[in-house]
Amino acid sequence: MKEKEQNGKEPKLSAMMVKYKEKKAEYPDCLLFYRLGDFYEMFFEDAILASKLLEITLTGRDCGLENRAPMCGVPYHAAELYITKLTDLGYKVAICEQLGQTKGKMFERDVVRIVTPGTVMDEGQLSQSNHFIAGISSEQTNIVGLSWIDLSTGEFYIQQFTGEDAFSRLSDTLVSIAPREIVADKNSCFYSSSLQCVKMGVVPAFSNFKDENFEFMKAKEVLLLQLHEKNLTKIHCENKAQAVCAAGGLLAYLYYTQKRDLTHINTLKVISNTHYMHLDVNSRLNLELCQTLAEGKKRGSLLWVLDKTQTSMGARLLNSWVEHPLLDTIEINDRLNAVEELTQNTITRADLKNT
Repeated sequence: MKEKEQNGKEPKLSAMMVKYKEKKAEYPDCLLFYRLGDFYEMFFEDAILASKLLEITLTGRDCGLENRAPMCGVPYHAAELYITKLTDLGYKVAICEQLGQTKGKMFERDVVRIVTPGTVMDEGQLSQSNHFIAGISSEQTNIVGLSWIDLSTGEFYIQQFTGEDAFSRLSDTLVSIAPREIVADKNSCFYSSSLQCVKMGVVPAFSNFKDENFEFMKAKEVLLLQLHEKNLTKIHCENKAQAVCAAGGLLAYLYYTQKRDLTHINTLKVISNTHYMHLDVNSRLNLELCQTLAEGKKRGSLLWVLDKTQTSMGARLLNSWVEHPLLDTIEINDRLNAVEELTQNTITRADLKNT
């Protein structure tokens, strides 16, 4: 039976809570950070969950009903710390800001950004390894497209796998790039549960994003528009339709979540299946290239021994080199020659180190 006020009328949510409920309904898969003055507040189920995850006090707020609405909040100036903790746990956070006051006393509010595990962009959250988000598209099990982006640096890659072992090679590649989040079409999500890297928990489970964004014509249009190109030949993707689907779908997801300028993502690198040495999941784990097998930490790994870099950019580059051994003889010799030049020219090396 519904709650009744003493006068017999059904209690109603306050106008502010109605607006909150409407906005929450638009982002049901996110924790909604709702700006009220100097705080981001959460209510109802979000508040109960967030108070446990963030270890903050659960209180209540009058909402027009007989019972107070569960509420918890964080100061806006410290919000990024709490958002990072939530995304590290695999949650998405929709940030709803005050945009301006209406004719009445209520502020207009709207979501200005959705922060997800793979869309870290704030300087305080950046690390010495890339923070990739991946997109995957497949029509059949023998043709799979993969795209991955580091939103903080603008690095943008695509790769396509063909043959009976397409999903197996995809699994091995995902381990090497270690994406924090993976969005995919329904077909790829269906097959993801059988991938070794997902079953082992090495990479996150795939999450489905609107399938129409992974359709070729729409994905192609989005990709070319992002890169300011007129055709796929210019970006060497004319024979990589499934990879184009993955890239376009991933870009659409970033537009949806970031709601901001992404012009820094302006170059695309196409990775061939013969560019880097192929290492399967078990080989990577046992070789302990960038983290130890027992504890999953950098200390004790090959990267830990080699890493004497001075900047986060250098650390990310070295990490990538270790994870992706080259096969091309010319590139290998070019890299060795560059290293030799720096080891022999101490003045240049010192100048670079202090730059």
